[in-house]
Amino acid sequence: MREFKCSSLGNRCSWKHIARTEELLADVVALHLRDAHGKQALDNETVMKIKRSFSNPAPVEAKAAENLTLKVYHCDWEAAAPGSTLPRPRN
Repeated sequence: MREFKCSSLGNRCSWKHIARTEELLADVVALHLRDAHGKQALDNETVMKIKRSFSNPAPVEAKAAENLTLKVYHCDWEAAAPGSTLPRPRN
């Protein structure tokens, strides 16, 4: 298990995440940085800084995160956006 705290990059953000692998953690961090901080692309230097900031979570937190899985959500496009002019997502 590995942990990332957004504040470790100097952001005034309390978000943190625990994942089973560094690869999965890096992917989730990239999504957070995009969605919460508007970072659309990560250069190699930033990726390395992110990976260097990974740490081992506290044992209690690691235990709590053992059975976490990514959730799959199915969006009912018509119900979510009736009459929308946006392009319909493809399956």
